[in-house]
Amino acid sequence: MPAHETLHEGPHIEVHYGFDDGYDPPCYFFYVQDDRLGFKEGAAEAVDRVCSNFCEEGDGYYFDLHVGHTGFGQKVSREVMAEFWKRFGVPEPHVDAVKQGRTW
Repeated sequence: MPAHETLHEGPHIEVHYGFDDGYDPPCYFFYVQDDRLGFKEGAAEAVDRVCSNFCEEGDGYYFDLHVGHTGFGQKVSREVMAEFWKRFGVPEPHVDAVKQGRTW
């Protein structure tokens, strides 16, 4: 069963990470979202264009990584994914899981 975890860094930033174990080996994902970079009602079209440079959907995602067969953003190794999870404060047992290619 897939897992999706969210860490909050202040009032605007969310760090999302997890896995999809429907694949062998599991796929892992990581993305950072800042709601200040998302589309806002009443914003000028020029502002929305800038926001869409980060994420076409306008939801403020600006850093996407994945490991495995499917995902958004840049495809990386488990070792690279583990390093970014660690840098963003993902709990050590989850960092160890991605390093070892297992789920939690």
